[in-house]
Amino acid sequence: MDTEAEKYLRELDGDGGKNWVVVGHVLSELEKHSRSSTSGRAWQDVVNERLAAAGSAVSAGHMYKIRRAYKFLEEQEVGALHLNVVPKISAIEVSERLFRLDAEAGREALSDALAEVPVAYVDLKKRYESVLESKPEMKSPRQLAWEARRSSDKTSEKTTAPVAVGHGQEGVGVSRGAEGVAAPSLSDELLKSAQNHAQMVWMAGWRAAEKHFQSEIESLRGQVEEQKGEKSLLEQELQDYEGEINVLARKVKDLRGYPEDFDE
Repeated sequence: MDTEAEKYLRELDGDGGKNWVVVGHVLSELEKHSRSSTSGRAWQDVVNERLAAAGSAVSAGHMYKIRRAYKFLEEQEVGALHLNVVPKISAIEVSERLFRLDAEAGREALSDALAEVPVAYVDLKKRYESVLESKPEMKSPRQLAWEARRSSDKTSEKTTAPVAVGHGQEGVGVSRGAEGVAAPSLSDELLKSAQNHAQMVWMAGWRAAEKHFQSEIESLRGQVEEQKGEKSLLEQELQDYEGEINVLARKVKDLRGYPEDFDE
């Protein structure tokens, strides 16, 4: 491992590895330095190995949180290493999510999270949820599915009470129509309602995801079109090369007809 990378990794020894801001700084600098270590390993694995040696190993999921939170601090030009108080990573996370919905509100939340007496995470989360409710189109498919499940649970609770349907006789059972055909049962109606609700939630989630990731989708479509263009050019070059090979092959055949001392 080169000297510069080792210099950053040394910051993780001792108490440095217990500070998520320091870990995020080291990981960020290493990933700017090169795409991977000289051994070909991902920097997050190298960092976690160093943390484990110092007794401060973290999970892959937590490492992802550290990277994302520290990146947000960098984007907002916060000198994280010089803060008097280490902020709660959860407070930075919710500030970042709020920033994606409302930049001004997100910056205000970040400022409150970094204050000498920081605003509690639960209060910042309430701000995020309030803004999200005002922008339902920004909800992720996962959030929409969770809300639908909660709504479905509440509906189920209201419909669990037994219902007796008959002809004036208590508990006789379901009523029958004029031709003796049984009316749809309550469970069938609930199942149909649940299926319709699930389909609506799925469609709403798809539309929300499509809108939320629209810029990324457009970027990927552009890349696909560029690759198609490159493929077309490569195919044309291949055809040109094949034509040149055919010409050279004919020349070789012609040259074979010359005397053996042709090159002298």
